[in-house]
Amino acid sequence: MTLANRLSEAKPTRRGAPCRMRIIMAELSGSDLTALEQALSLPRSQSGRLSNKQISEILASEGHTISKETVQRHRV
Repeated sequence: MTLANRLSEAKPTRRGAPCRMRIIMAELSGSDLTALEQALSLPRSQSGRLSNKQISEILASEGHTISKETVQRHRV
């Protein structure tokens, strides 16, 4: 079997806990989900960009515990 065949036929394995950000995003809808997606997508150079800590604290205040490091991993 060639490498290309093996890679195309391989099934991904799941390790560890589910991604907390994906869980939160699945729980949100409408304007809340849109607002979170927009907050995560603002480039560093854009004014009005919230820090990772601010986003994690805002989510926590709404009952969605997440670390600032996890927020960082989901930013542009």
